[in-house]
Amino acid sequence: MKHDPLPHLEPHHRRLQYLSSRYERTGNLQDLETAINRSVVASEATPEDHPERPKVLNNLGFHFSRRYGRTGNLQDLEAAIAYSEEAVRTILISVDHPDRAVCLNNLGMHLNSRYKHTGNMQDLEAAIHRTEAALDATPTGHPGHSTRWNNLGLFFFIKSLLVFILRYMTRVCIPEWLLGKIIQPLGHTSPAQFI
Repeated sequence: MKHDPLPHLEPHHRRLQYLSSRYERTGNLQDLETAINRSVVASEATPEDHPERPKVLNNLGFHFSRRYGRTGNLQDLEAAIAYSEEAVRTILISVDHPDRAVCLNNLGMHLNSRYKHTGNMQDLEAAIHRTEAALDATPTGHPGHSTRWNNLGLFFFIKSLLVFILRYMTRVCIPEWLLGKIIQPLGHTSPAQFI
């Protein structure tokens, strides 16, 4: 089925690019709020089966993720994950969709952020899975190829380090305060999560 372009969304896309750039320069949270509101409008105006829908949803997830990074509000991160998952569900049907790799990569990054916030290993596993899929969808030589390899390597490093710490912890007596200092940079706040 051939889809017509969505010219009524073009002003939204240009305005979103402007707001995003201005937010990067100034850090004005109002620009990010406006970008989120305009992205919601764009997502509601884009038909479910339109090929631009994944990009619109991915951008909306990205804006929520940025606000989470600024405010630390977990609801923003949950919204970022939900919109990114919807974008990924939309593109999984089409193996050659041009936004496949970027949507999968962003979902992996959002899941890793939630892992860092909650310490839930399922989020780290899901981040690894989605980043592997993003890497598979990225042609060698693509500008994002090395970044996705780096992300995947980092996620596997965190996982292997945690496994090592857990195995080592059962063999020697590590004071809880020291263990806390070791695991906190990995996204965990308490050794009790592992005991």
